[in-house]
Amino acid sequence: MRIPASPVLPAILVGALAACTASTKWPDKRAPIDDQVRATLQAQQQAWNAGDVKAFMAGYDRSPTITFVSGGQIERGFDAMQERFLKSYPAGRQGKLAFSDLEVTPFSSGDAAWVLGRYRLTGDVEQSGIFTLVLKRVGDQFKIVHDHTTADPPAAPRAASSSR
Repeated sequence: MRIPASPVLPAILVGALAACTASTKWPDKRAPIDDQVRATLQAQQQAWNAGDVKAFMAGYDRSPTITFVSGGQIERGFDAMQERFLKSYPAGRQGKLAFSDLEVTPFSSGDAAWVLGRYRLTGDVEQSGIFTLVLKRVGDQFKIVHDHTTADPPAAPRAASSSR
């Protein structure tokens, strides 16, 4: 007995197949964005503390459109930014760097995130402050494309205690 062909059966099969694949979440082989962004910052911190400012700069996108905002100045372009870092923090005199209070917020695209955090330099350089970074996926890493860093104001001098 031959069953007559029906356009309904293929439609049901296609719908069932679509429902199965839609509900199947294929695992992402990449680490979560938060982990990838933190890995970039951790590598920067390690490079800085090893005295390698150029390796620290590898966390930034080598682009002429990158922006760095700090001290009331806007720097554009990787080369100008790297020159500023090398001039401001000569080899062996950049102190030890620590990041803290990191808040990573991915953009909905999954290929970018912004980070709010604190930095602290101790040793040869005593400085701390806050920063906001924008990172984007470049290849298999996240690179900084915008850095807005603000140093904490200098500590107020302590008032001399009065002896009576």
